[in-house]
Amino acid sequence: MEDVAARDRRVVIAGSLSLGRDPAVWWSDDLNEWQMIEVGATGQTKPTAIAASKRGFAIVGIAYGSTSTRDSAAGWFSRDGLTWVPATFEGGAGSRVGDVIATEDGWVAAGSVGTAAAIWTSRDGLEWRRADVEQTPSPAVRFTSIQSLVAFHGNVVGYGTADSSGNVGIEGVGGRLTPTGTAQPAVWISTDDGRWTAVSPVTYRINTLSYPGPIVATNDELIALGEELVVDEVTGGHSINFELRSMDGIVWTRRDLDLAGARTAAAFANGAAVALGDATDQWAAMLAGGTYDPDEITARAASVWIWPTD
Repeated sequence: MEDVAARDRRVVIAGSLSLGRDPAVWWSDDLNEWQMIEVGATGQTKPTAIAASKRGFAIVGIAYGSTSTRDSAAGWFSRDGLTWVPATFEGGAGSRVGDVIATEDGWVAAGSVGTAAAIWTSRDGLEWRRADVEQTPSPAVRFTSIQSLVAFHGNVVGYGTADSSGNVGIEGVGGRLTPTGTAQPAVWISTDDGRWTAVSPVTYRINTLSYPGPIVATNDELIALGEELVVDEVTGGHSINFELRSMDGIVWTRRDLDLAGARTAAAFANGAAVALGDATDQWAAMLAGGTYDPDEITARAASVWIWPTD
């Protein structure tokens, strides 16, 4: 199961019957009895997100090809959460969609096409057209992608990554793990003319791996979470969790958090932000002693973090 959305009393969960294929939804009107409906797609197709509005429910996802360059965006729309119709996306091969939200004008979805961050908009949840998205100005960036969307004061803000290759990670060199490139958080914000402006919330630093987490909008500011890999010669490495805050989506400040583990989802309610994730420092586990041993990686414990936003 990948994501959940609700409209009135109906709750719909989007997911797959098997790993990366056979999309399905589970729905309930009372949270006690649930029924499953197969969406009807064939092949390796995975839903990644669902959103609801008074218009209905929209699901976005990825139809996997033989390689990532042959992946394509996928989606479905339903007025009631029960009967689903396939959607169409501009972009063709190499399109991947990771998130969707409902707006006053329809829907907004985000992801990437090839090596470039991409935004799609739709008025009916069935026909999706690509928007004009500015790419990050840094010459060191070769790949951008938007993972999360949030509505904020009449605009939509996208949170994602900008990296040096599109295949950034860590690799073993002489028994040690080192970064294979650079990855940094990136932000995009919608404008009144339908374009999307790229914002660099942090200074771009070479050979640093920072991975975006969830983003949440409070009453008066945006909070984006992330995790940064730090490699050192003594311990091998560890991760630093951080938050980025902004009052307007353009100017951001960073604060490191004294928390281990990765945040995977967040929400704002009753004056506080709530984040879900796990409590294990994955980089410390993987880089303990400067070596990589999969058998030494400990189980990751689910955790919830709650903190005031003012």
